[in-house]
Amino acid sequence: YSREKGIESREILYRGLRKFKDLKVYPSEANYLLVEIKNGMTSGEFCEELLKRGVIVRDCKSFEGLEGEYIRVSIGTFEEDRRFLEILREIVS
Repeated sequence: YSREKGIESREILYRGLRKFKDLKVYPSEANYLLVEIKNGMTSGEFCEELLKRGVIVRDCKSFEGLEGEYIRVSIGTFEEDRRFLEILREIVS
């Protein structure tokens, strides 16, 4: 997986995540994005809903200062990014 494709994947996810009013995505230079959940679900509940649909993300509740409503989303292939964003539409507005 080339560096350029990784950067493009991160940008696809960033732009896609910004469209959800119940999520706040933070800019990143890494191979993942930090996302704040603002729809009333805890990070654990949100991760569980994703897992039911075959998606695994990192629950950040064990990270100091990020308890409760943050997840970490890793970049993937363009197809994985597309599918992830589709699945999010089922969970959040």
